Amino acid sequence: PRPPRPAPARVFALAPTRLLVFKPRGHVEPRHQHDYGQTLTVLSGRLAVDFARSRRVLGDRDPPLRIAAGRPHATRALSSV
Repeated sequence: PRPPRPAPARVFALAPTRLLVFKPRGHVEPRHQHDYGQTLTVLSGRLAVDFARSRRVLGDRDPPLRIAAGRPHATRALSSV
């Protein structure tokens, strides 16, 4: 049997350019890119962000991570974020 799939992320629009996203542990966003810059800030939990040749793991004590427009990346929630 296959393991259960994580619950989907919950997304709340706080402003036109600001989202609050809750991701359960194990949630994956496959490799993708945006036509705009993105800033990731983790308020709780841990989030892995994979780039072509590197990985950053963000937690609630880390500074925000800025991702340039057009830069491919994928994310995985290592714990609920």
